[in-house]
Amino acid sequence: MDILSDKVLMEKVQNGQVDALSLLYERYKKVLYAYFYNNLGHNANSEDLVQSVFYKVLKYKHQFSGSGTFKSWMFTIARNALIDFIRKNKANSHYAVEDYSNQLKEAKRADDRVLKLEDQKMLREALGQLDQNTRELIVLVKLNEMKYREVAEMTGMNESTIKVKVFRGLKSLQTMYQTQKN
Repeated sequence: MDILSDKVLMEKVQNGQVDALSLLYERYKKVLYAYFYNNLGHNANSEDLVQSVFYKVLKYKHQFSGSGTFKSWMFTIARNALIDFIRKNKANSHYAVEDYSNQLKEAKRADDRVLKLEDQKMLREALGQLDQNTRELIVLVKLNEMKYREVAEMTGMNESTIKVKVFRGLKSLQTMYQTQKN
């Protein structure tokens, strides 16, 4: 068994070795940030939600049974945090498209950066037009590369239903993106 596997680290956290949580944080902070950012499009709120998830991982550490993956368990916490945040901030849940460009990496050439910004902007706008449920499934499956089975466990949905929703959502996303591009 790998000494530094997620399960082993979580067992250490459960046994009082809280410093093991920092390794899990380092492993998953970018993935969680991307999940929140792709659903909210806001930097500060995404960072706050990542911190909130790891606070809850520590708080509810004894609820991790080890029967599933740590990643699935953590994303269940993240999904619940996202739902709570959206409910609390319903009036402000749609942020300006300009906020999305804040996290883009620097391109080597200025013209590449402009094209990249435009493409990112169009994709983010199209993603923002999808309903929250479909957007979340696409973010989990395609951007966070979670398995359909893990998403099914997390959401309580049927695996084949998720596949259909993701497929249809990607088709809609493609159509919206192409319409914006023309």
